Amino acid sequence: MGKAIKTESSFKKIDSHTLEVSKREIQPEAVVAKYERKFIEEQIIAIQKQKDEFVAARDKEIQECNEILAQMDALNITVKP
Repeated sequence: MGKAIKTESSFKKIDSHTLEVSKREIQPEAVVAKYERKFIEEQIIAIQKQKDEFVAARDKEIQECNEILAQMDALNITVKP
């Protein structure tokens, strides 16, 4: 592991404002990895903890946004037309 995946890019001018970029991964040789069961079990626990923390942070942000919208409603602040 640790080898960067090589890519091949091609470019095509669509018009005077747009460039199309196509990228294709050049597949490296097969990578073989060995895992111990304890490591994988610990990974699942760590990943789940990170996921739970991420979701909790997003839930807090949504709550804050809803509180701000409630204040905007109370003050009759609306969307610009």
